[in-house]
Amino acid sequence: MKVLPYKRSLFAYPGGTPGFDLSHLALAGATNAFSASAYDGQFINLRSGVASVTGAGTPTYVIDVNGPAVNLTTTGTWLRFTGYATTADQNTTFACIVFPTATIAAGAWVSLGITGAEESSIGCNTAPNLGSDNNGTGRDSGIAIAANTPWFVACSCNIASGNVNFVAVNLRTGQTTTSSASHAMTAAANTGTVGIGSAVFGTSVTGHISTAMYSNNYLSIPQLIQWGADPWSFWYPNKFDLAKMLSTPQPTNILFAQIMM
Repeated sequence: MKVLPYKRSLFAYPGGTPGFDLSHLALAGATNAFSASAYDGQFINLRSGVASVTGAGTPTYVIDVNGPAVNLTTTGTWLRFTGYATTADQNTTFACIVFPTATIAAGAWVSLGITGAEESSIGCNTAPNLGSDNNGTGRDSGIAIAANTPWFVACSCNIASGNVNFVAVNLRTGQTTTSSASHAMTAAANTGTVGIGSAVFGTSVTGHISTAMYSNNYLSIPQLIQWGADPWSFWYPNKFDLAKMLSTPQPTNILFAQIMM
């Protein structure tokens, strides 16, 4: 019997243990970064191991096509991490892997700061499009985010130029869409709190969130496309690759079971 090698889709949940890789292209030029993955109805900070604290509502545990996730059961449900720098960032990048359970409306998936116009965030400004907010200035990507679909979404903002780049990858089909928008913006200090599902507009985007990140850098469209080709790599740098394992010579003291046909 001939066994054909299996190659895992880079858009599929990789399994295994999440981690943090400082050399990942998403952190190019960053001096401050946050990364978290879902676990048992909350999020775990992948740099410190600290669990999130519920800000409001009742987030619950769920497993969907993106693996373990936190279900933001109602609008306004969110979790938080504190202790981050409160300085005004000139660049911000946000990303997450999500499964919206309804048409997205005004709200946030991930934000820095949780009160008033100080926030920068990724979420939605105009339904059903991916959007971003910085110091009270909202930007619409024009990229529609379909409900009941797994997505990798990211945005990266440069305050000086007023430019923000967006990417959205449909993890079911691999279709990648990008856009850029430009608005006059002013950097503002924040509360030093990273919120997941937090309320830039007093609401959060309902649905499931599997992973989230923030960093104080600026990524170009080509960089976002490169990341989107392997979206899980930021949170799961150590992938389990069965085909590679079986094709790589192993030490003689390792015993493999064999199926004889």
